[in-house]
Amino acid sequence: MTQRPSLDQTDRLILYLVDSLTRGVPHLLIEGGGVLTTMLAKLLFLVDVWSIQASGSQITDFRYIRYKHGPYPLRQFEERLESLTSWDLYAIPQTRMEDGRSYRVYRLKESPKTAIGLSF
Repeated sequence: MTQRPSLDQTDRLILYLVDSLTRGVPHLLIEGGGVLTTMLAKLLFLVDVWSIQASGSQITDFRYIRYKHGPYPLRQFEERLESLTSWDLYAIPQTRMEDGRSYRVYRLKESPKTAIGLSF
């Protein structure tokens, strides 16, 4: 059996946001019923901004860059998502109609192996 990696605060926040969005805000989801990578990146940035304003430190361990579609985590964001797909996230492949480019959207698996909760 594969050893389960321990999830840090950033991983738990990603799972919490995906779970909350897919269950609580269905009108924001795309046709596949998942959360876009760029939407998740922007929400993580906003959570960090709020956390810095409220407590003086950010919640995630990401550093952000200015991207053409808004703030985006500089390193390890997509690698984290990929790692979480082996356990609790389901990646739904999609194709843009305009140019045929592929992308993924994410949703929580039906029976996640991790209890989704936050403790900050």
